Amino acid sequence: MPKKITYPSKFEDAKMDVPEAPNVEFSFVVKAPKAYVMDAWHLLKSEGGAIEPITPGNANGKNWAGVAHDMERIINVGGTDVTQIVGNVQTPENGDWHFEWKAGEPYYKMPFPFPLIMKSVHGQATLIDGPGKNETTVKITNRHKPGIALWFTRFAIKSAMPGLSAAAPKRFKNKEFFGAKK
Repeated sequence: MPKKITYPSKFEDAKMDVPEAPNVEFSFVVKAPKAYVMDAWHLLKSEGGAIEPITPGNANGKNWAGVAHDMERIINVGGTDVTQIVGNVQTPENGDWHFEWKAGEPYYKMPFPFPLIMKSVHGQATLIDGPGKNETTVKITNRHKPGIALWFTRFAIKSAMPGLSAAAPKRFKNKEFFGAKK
């Protein structure tokens, strides 16, 4: 059965019901190079990951099969499928890598238990080399419309986000890498 398209076809056109300024910001370190972090975060379900594309998105330089500008996709987070649109995918040869996602109101009602955490989000992840060799700092800057309360949203997001790239260190150690498609 074909998946239902939920968001506007362009990432920029998906206007979210979130605050103007970021209200959840934090960072964490993954013991793997940023290419492995990007790879692990956006693995397709068929590759052992959590991503199922709905639309292919628009190729703009390097794109992983699970992330491209204007791609609508399903991501399985903690056993729950969430539909999102991704954009602003940037993977330059030198410098930081970046991608963004939007999910929730006004286009989509988050499945339980996510309404307790958030009603909608415009999230951003920046992958920065270091602090050490073969390590990546992941900086999260999100704008959420909270569920129960913003303190609960911050706690839940800070606890859950590192799990999206948790496979990267093992995949790096085992040299398991799919990489970007051109």
